[in-house]
Amino acid sequence: MRQVTTSTGLGAGAPKVEPRSNVHPAQRLLPLPGFGVIIGSFLPWVQTSVRSYGGFEGAGRYTFYLGVLLLGAAFLPFRRVAAAQAALAGAGSLVLSGWQVTRLVGRVGFQGWLPGSGLVLVLVSGLVTGYCVFRMLRDLA
Repeated sequence: MRQVTTSTGLGAGAPKVEPRSNVHPAQRLLPLPGFGVIIGSFLPWVQTSVRSYGGFEGAGRYTFYLGVLLLGAAFLPFRRVAAAQAALAGAGSLVLSGWQVTRLVGRVGFQGWLPGSGLVLVLVSGLVTGYCVFRMLRDLA
């Protein structure tokens, strides 16, 4: 704990103890990909010439749950547990969005559809989560 002495007031010269923050700087960034995964779950994941398919018609429901789990990891005071929870949520969102893309490519090919903004947002949020987890685990040792 860091001690700071006060020079004025009633307790002049008495040490004031400031609590040490146990939150890693990369853990402070976790709400951004958490909200990205949550918002991306509701946005369109696939756009065709006929219509757009929302995330909740496929794996978006599960990525929504993973986004809430990722938000919870941002506020945990234990660094290892927060890193493990964020790694689980980030890997899950990457796997589910990658699975959607490979399933579409396997069924339709690359013609006739475009990835929607929700799919891209969930994928990028999973990558940002992976970077945050890497920084948290690197500084643990």
